[in-house]
Amino acid sequence: MIANLTYAHEDYGIRLRRLFVPAESRGQGEGTKAMQAFVARFADVAIRLDAYPFEHKPTQAEIDRLVRFYKRFGFSVIRHVENVPQMERIPLPSSVEMHKRMFGAYWSEP
Repeated sequence: MIANLTYAHEDYGIRLRRLFVPAESRGQGEGTKAMQAFVARFADVAIRLDAYPFEHKPTQAEIDRLVRFYKRFGFSVIRHVENVPQMERIPLPSSVEMHKRMFGAYWSEP
């Protein structure tokens, strides 16, 4: 995999610190593959990130493109800090947990 992804464990879950794809490899699905693997690995944990390319001062169009990219993986903007969108992905309950919540007393373990 060409993409470089770094993260840290935090009190609330996981913080995605950086997703970097070299310029010559962009647009080839490397960032998408890295994010798919990342959110699959931490599907049951809250994940936060800053939608901001820290290599340079981005245009608003670049920030908007990053926000759209991360939204494809279930992230939503929770706030802006100094014009930097902070995003979060809340874990989805497993199908077993959803059934327990829906059917309560009628649910029995298989």
